[in-house]
Amino acid sequence: MRENNFKMNNRGRSGSITYHSADNMIEVYWEMSGVPEYDILLAPIDLREWDEPKGVKIQLEMQIDILQKLRKWTKEQKLKTDIDRPNNSQFEDKPCAWVGCNEHRLMDSAYCDRHYDENLLRK
Repeated sequence: MRENNFKMNNRGRSGSITYHSADNMIEVYWEMSGVPEYDILLAPIDLREWDEPKGVKIQLEMQIDILQKLRKWTKEQKLKTDIDRPNNSQFEDKPCAWVGCNEHRLMDSAYCDRHYDENLLRK
């Protein structure tokens, strides 16, 4: 059984980040950014199924957990990505734009923290 870990795989201007959790593995694809705000681009991220074991669905809560761990790991690697939260996760006194959500939205975003993360995931 493996621990939770990430490994970056480079293939020139693109590549993947492999994530292992217990006996599961998923590969997240990235490409080099063409703008100075980001080093690599990851979104939208497809975390719907494990690559190993092949085809096993990943529940939404687990997808968000993986996304948050990936965000933390990329920060530790000093990589600026398009999955980073805007403005250090400060909130505005305006409601989230997600239908039916009454949470405060993140500064410089239309969404609250939960829906900001959901919006980064492929449906």
